[in-house]
Amino acid sequence: MADPMAPRPEATPAGAPEAATAAVCTDRLECDAAWYYLDEQGVQCGPVDDEMLLLLHVLGDIEDATRVWREGMERWEAIRRAVPSLLLEAAAVAGMSHEPQIRC
Repeated sequence: MADPMAPRPEATPAGAPEAATAAVCTDRLECDAAWYYLDEQGVQCGPVDDEMLLLLHVLGDIEDATRVWREGMERWEAIRRAVPSLLLEAAAVAGMSHEPQIRC
């Protein structure tokens, strides 16, 4: 079991193909794991679940380029690459109006 508090490499190890090292989650329902993320100052935050990660993104606290990590990943990845389905959901939530739409 990997220690989430251990320093994680920021880049792909030299000579390793990037696609081979990326752990990509395509189905958010199957990805209910504890996430860690790096804030704007590079400080590790978390753990948070998928719903909190979504909320942080919708509120603008984390961006598409924010690096995230969870057990099973070999390195930190930009959230847009690690959990693309989460960003689609965030876009849908952000596009919703909080005011009722009344049509006559």
